[in-house]
Amino acid sequence: MGWNTVQGDWQRHMGQVRILWSKLTEEELQEINGRREKLVDKIHERYHIPQDAAEEQVRVFESRFDDINPHLAEEVKGMQEKSLAQARNWALTPAHNVGISQC
Repeated sequence: MGWNTVQGDWQRHMGQVRILWSKLTEEELQEINGRREKLVDKIHERYHIPQDAAEEQVRVFESRFDDINPHLAEEVKGMQEKSLAQARNWALTPAHNVGISQC
């Protein structure tokens, strides 16, 4: 995902970019239009920071979109816990224990 997520919905993510790099003008944001390298260049120019520092800032911003959706993570965790509970119940059912104890 990463930058593809940002670029694919630039109008939505432009607000986050505007908050993080408030020195960028509306015209510059429109010019960037979701292009990662253009954003790095504009941050470098506007904030007078080294190119690699601008690159690092964008990399950190981009990494936000690499993480799994937190709601999905909670749902998966719940499913895992339910599966474990079902497996425990199955193992503790007397019909299953009879075969194990007779071995």
